[in-house]
Amino acid sequence: MGKCISHNKNEKPKRTGGSLEFSKEVSGIIRYNNIQEFYDIQGVMGRGHFGTVKRAFSKDKHDTKGYAIKSIPKNKIEYRLDLLERELGLLMTVDHPNIIKFYEVYEDFQYIHLVMELCTGGELFDQLIAKGRYTEAEAAKILHSLLSAVAHLHSLEIAHRDLKPENIMLSTSDMDSDIKIIDFGLAKKSIEEGSGENTVLGSSYYVAPEVLQNKYGLSCDIWSCGVILFMLLSGKPPFDGTSDMTIYQQILKTKYSTSGPEWERISDEAKEFVELLLNPDSKNRISAQAALEHPWLNKRGEHESQKVERKVMKRLKQYTHANKIVKETMSILIKTMKQDEIKQLNNIFRDLDKDHTGFISAIELEQGLSCAGINLEGEELQNLLKDADSTGKLNYSEFLAMTIDRKHLENTDSLWLAFKYFDIENQGYITKDNFNNALRRAGWELTSNEVDEMLTEYGLENLDKLFFEQFCKMFQDPSRYGKLTRMYTDDARKK
Repeated sequence: MGKCISHNKNEKPKRTGGSLEFSKEVSGIIRYNNIQEFYDIQGVMGRGHFGTVKRAFSKDKHDTKGYAIKSIPKNKIEYRLDLLERELGLLMTVDHPNIIKFYEVYEDFQYIHLVMELCTGGELFDQLIAKGRYTEAEAAKILHSLLSAVAHLHSLEIAHRDLKPENIMLSTSDMDSDIKIIDFGLAKKSIEEGSGENTVLGSSYYVAPEVLQNKYGLSCDIWSCGVILFMLLSGKPPFDGTSDMTIYQQILKTKYSTSGPEWERISDEAKEFVELLLNPDSKNRISAQAALEHPWLNKRGEHESQKVERKVMKRLKQYTHANKIVKETMSILIKTMKQDEIKQLNNIFRDLDKDHTGFISAIELEQGLSCAGINLEGEELQNLLKDADSTGKLNYSEFLAMTIDRKHLENTDSLWLAFKYFDIENQGYITKDNFNNALRRAGWELTSNEVDEMLTEYGLENLDKLFFEQFCKMFQDPSRYGKLTRMYTDDARKK
């Protein structure tokens, strides 16, 4: 999910008097501060079952990116903390271009505040109401992104269980805006096909028949995708009625029609694809990965294929030679990037992810490098994947950190956020211990000698206190501070 940027005060975060009793894992990520010290919280963007979502901006003048903050009254969830814990755990696990990003969480006396990625284009539902119907090309583009995100969830054995246009946001107000799945309140990991629960989950229009029979698995999300596609193409739901019970009866009978005036200009391929998604037999329903290979979706709905540019893939190779201070700084900088800055990288990531899992495997990475005319030795390739998170594959945030334009290393506002990440005690400077602690926090196991060696590369072997100006020069003055930074800034200077 990317790096959480630390908002520091001289006093360390403390638990509030009425703090909820979360598990040790979740408590470790909660900040017990007044969120209004760090964010300027503005107007309401939406309301849900448990809370309100508001637009917000960081009070740090160097951070100009907007955020969405979901505030949940503690008295509404104090007896169902397991649901909130599950949602937080899943948000920290998932990582995909079409899934909302989660940044951090605060707790005060009255609320739990989730700081999330800001989507300014509104709900897909509102756009559907305004448009009435979508062309096949428009609908296919949305479905491609939606199924890509679902394939990632299912590769992690996570079912969303509440997919609907209201839970799909448009990143921006642009005509070609990408989508983001939100609201993981009902999502659950490790659901075996046919297991189910004793409660009907989700909105009636989008519920799969097996959910009504309390014996469902991951494929219930595919059914919901089918309902959404039906609505995008025709402007109406496949199953409708005056009550939930009437709708449920139609769903159990799989009673819907792709005939009538609104379907006259819809291709047979599109209708066939709808039928595959709305297969009442959950065990034989098409998977997200297989659906992404369907001819109708590939002809009309794929994102704009992005040529795997040599300069982008070259950054991956450069990453293997950079030290861990540079690597951690790059991981922090991806939080500062706006949607238009990463659109090209999003498309390259999708192109490299041939099996649609939301991860890039060693084979997929090697193929991408080869297409760009870059050879990476076997050991270098393994080191690259090992440097990510020891899973043997790259997730979305790791790929961004490795490939973002090095101009961000010359941006003072971006570097300020990285500086504050290392300056965890808000002293106004960074010490060797700060570097070491920050890198350990990120999962890098280092000795003091290894930190000393990295700082020596920048001529900082006698470092006592590193102030912001010196920190910037580490990245902006490669002639003084070493060849490893020079590699990262050269391709930005050539533009």
